[in-house]
Amino acid sequence: HTHGLTIAAVASAESTRGLGVDVERIDRINDDAAGFAFSESETALIASLAEEVRQEWKARLWCAKEAAAKASGDGLGGKPDSIVARSVDVASGAVGIHIDNGTSFPDAGTMTVETSLVGDYAFGVCVVLHEPVPQTTE
Repeated sequence: HTHGLTIAAVASAESTRGLGVDVERIDRINDDAAGFAFSESETALIASLAEEVRQEWKARLWCAKEAAAKASGDGLGGKPDSIVARSVDVASGAVGIHIDNGTSFPDAGTMTVETSLVGDYAFGVCVVLHEPVPQTTE
């Protein structure tokens, strides 16, 4: 569905617990797909954006949800409502995502997914780092 375009990401196993990426053509998330892909709150979030960027942000939100799902290790599993976009930062491309506790991801909650736009494609990248090990003092 990306016409030969491929995306890959590499991260250190020592510092990273989860890594997810996704790429979509902007026009792939049409109204039918959006009806399945997005919750009412996500549809309202998209509607709150300037009309000229809504199609782009439909693709970005979908990529963000997919990237977060892949980083969690569960994927969407036909349940796009288990991962919900809660906020967007149009200037930076960051999407605030909430993962439902019904997933196996150990610390379900809010995370940030970085999105970008290159030509006719939207990209999402989600990196979940290990918690830093507390330093002890003697």
